[in-house]
Amino acid sequence: MSSPKVLMPYLVQNGLSIHSNKIFGGIERFKKLVYENVSNIIPIEITEEQRKKRTGKGSLHFEMWTNQPDVIFINDASKIYGSDLTRYDLPIVWLCHEPLERTMKNIEMLKAFEKFTNSGGHLYFVSQHQHEFFDAQSKRILGHTIKNVKGYLNSSCCSGTENVYSEDREFDAVTIGRTIRSKDPFWLHRKGQSTNLKTAVITGSNNILKNPKEQDYFDFNLKWQEPQFVFRGLSHPETLYTMSKGGVLVSTWPLESWGITALEALSHGLSILMITDSSNKHASQYIAASDTHYRCIKRGINPKELEEIVNDMNKISLTDRRNIAKMTQEKHSLDKFKETMNRVFREAL
Repeated sequence: MSSPKVLMPYLVQNGLSIHSNKIFGGIERFKKLVYENVSNIIPIEITEEQRKKRTGKGSLHFEMWTNQPDVIFINDASKIYGSDLTRYDLPIVWLCHEPLERTMKNIEMLKAFEKFTNSGGHLYFVSQHQHEFFDAQSKRILGHTIKNVKGYLNSSCCSGTENVYSEDREFDAVTIGRTIRSKDPFWLHRKGQSTNLKTAVITGSNNILKNPKEQDYFDFNLKWQEPQFVFRGLSHPETLYTMSKGGVLVSTWPLESWGITALEALSHGLSILMITDSSNKHASQYIAASDTHYRCIKRGINPKELEEIVNDMNKISLTDRRNIAKMTQEKHSLDKFKETMNRVFREAL
C-alpha cells in the first residue's frame, strides 16, 4: 500500500524555515523530523508576515487545492492552521505538543479538542503524563475528560548515528533552552556559580519575546563567563556536539510535555537531571530506557546538594555512557518512528 499524501502546515518562527539547520523549538524539530523521514509529507510554510497580514489562510487553501492531500497533519494549537481545518472534510491527525501550563488559552483548546474529535479528527498526545494533565483540566473546566484520544506519539527519535563523546567531559552539567523566563535555562548557572561545577547553557542568539521582563531576563544573562559557559545561536549539529561534551543534561522546565533535548542527551550517553513540580514527576522520565538514567529534583535545591548529585551522576564510566546511548537508540529508533507515523496516517484514511 502506498503512503498517503500528507499536508503539514509549518508555522515559521523567528525566520527559521523547515529547511534551516537551526531549530527554533520542539514542535519545529518534530515537523522537520517527520518531513525528512516519512514519505509523501508536504510541508506548507506559513511565515510570520503572512500570519500578521492574515494572508496565510489563503496561501494554505491554495496549497490544499494544488496538492490534493489525502490527510492533513497538524501540530499547533492555532485554530486557523489547526483544528479549524476540519472544514476541508479530509482526515486530520492532530498531535498535541502543548506544555503542562495552566493558562486561559487551555479553555479554548479543550473546546477545540471536543469539536475536533466530534468531527472525526484523530487526536494524539505526546505522553501519558501530558494526557493526564489535560484530562484533569478538562474535567475541571468542561466537566468531563477528553474523549476519543487515539493514543500517544513520541515527539522525536534517534538517528542511530549519535556519538558518545569519548574525551574527558568539558562541562559537568549542561542545559539547552530558549532565553525566556519560563524555560529559565540560566537557573543552572545561578545554582552552579557558588559551587565548583563547570556549567554550560546552550541557547538562542536573540530575545524572541518582546516585552520588558523578557528583555531584562535576556540582558541580565549576557554577563556570564567561564566556568559558566554560554553558547548562543548554534546550528542543531553544533548544539548536539557541544551538549555531548557535558556530563549531565539538566532539564530546567517542569512543564515539558515530552522532552526532545532529554532524548538527544540520553542518545549521546548523558544522564538527565529534571526539575519537577509538586507532582514529583516529569514527562521526560518516560523517555529513558532505564530509571537509572535520570534523577528528579526540586527547583529550590541547595547548590551544594546539586553539586553532590551532579558529581555522583558523573561517576559513570565511558562504557556506562555508551550503554545509555545504545539502550536509548534502541528504544527510540528511527525505524520505529517511521513505522508508527506511517501507521497513524494510514489509519486516518
